[in-house]
Amino acid sequence: MALMTKNNKIKICFISGSRSDYGIASFLLKKMKKTKNINLSFIATCMHLSAHYGNTFKEIENDGLKITKKIYLPLNTNKKKNFSKSASVALIKFSNVLSSLNPDLVLLVGDRYESFAAAYASLILNIPIAHLHGGELTLSSIDDTMRHSITKMSAIHFVSHTIYKKRVVQLGENPKNIYSVGSLGVENIIKIPKFKKKEIEKKINLKFNKNNFLVTLHPETINGREFEKLIPVLMNYLKRFKDTNIVFTSPNSDPGNLIIKNIINKFCKRDRKKFRYIKSMGQKLYFSYLKYCDVVIGNSSSGIIEVPSFRIPTINIGSRQEGRIKPASVIDTNYSFKLFKKALAQILLGKFKKKIEKMKNPYYKKNTSGKILKIL
Repeated sequence: MALMTKNNKIKICFISGSRSDYGIASFLLKKMKKTKNINLSFIATCMHLSAHYGNTFKEIENDGLKITKKIYLPLNTNKKKNFSKSASVALIKFSNVLSSLNPDLVLLVGDRYESFAAAYASLILNIPIAHLHGGELTLSSIDDTMRHSITKMSAIHFVSHTIYKKRVVQLGENPKNIYSVGSLGVENIIKIPKFKKKEIEKKINLKFNKNNFLVTLHPETINGREFEKLIPVLMNYLKRFKDTNIVFTSPNSDPGNLIIKNIINKFCKRDRKKFRYIKSMGQKLYFSYLKYCDVVIGNSSSGIIEVPSFRIPTINIGSRQEGRIKPASVIDTNYSFKLFKKALAQILLGKFKKKIEKMKNPYYKKNTSGKILKIL
């Protein structure tokens, strides 16, 4: 596939709606900015532009990247009806902005509804799409369907594992346009400098304790009720731990997020010397905290993909990440409180952590960003 360019520059537009997809692509985008034959534009939308999620567009700007256009979307998405309305607004606004920018290529990450809307707008406008992290599975989330749909609308595919490459082939895509390059998020762990322990404590206003947990709970869009019933039970159990700090990061904007936020906020009010809710840590602070963390708890893809590089355990709750390739550091507990208790006890005894000391992260490949740039 040849791209028509002006002045020998490829006009690439990156579209990001959340801290997660920007975090994955951040190092690649910084490289693109410095590449002479790429003209990079950046559309920030959705959670980036909301105070409820930390106004993370500021992190983009602090990284030295210029936001070409901000697209505001209605984020009262606690109900599925409002969620679909937000997606329809996104489609209209993306169509208008992309028509104006007229890029040669749109670069998208993952599976969120705003990425789906951006992909559909690009398809109708006949703008080729390069897609990161296709071929993966999250069987208990509607994101699974949207990810595969984005794959079918895309021309170039950068997948994080050879198994995912096979799945994209099964979806009917041309093998010549599918590249198994590893995960950009995992590469970022190596490239991004980390804060020192005292710097972390100052930034989160919380001193490290004997045990330090990091918890991220996203809504489950298919088995939501079962998951929501489990959360208060887990919280009631976690509050009993002595000499233990718990840092919570914000759930994403999927339907059901307000229920989880309210539970977390109420929990953190119990003891502000031990519990902390942070809307957005930013990638540098997040990776820095993981260096000193004992366990990651929740249902985030980061616990499956990036966290294993730190050789610390992940307790994966529920079925949101069902279908992903799981490194040895991940313990699945489904919706069982009994399995969760057993997993946490096993981790705190220290034996499990010794088992994964020499574990290799299956999502790591050398020079992921360099390979993607060369292919583009």
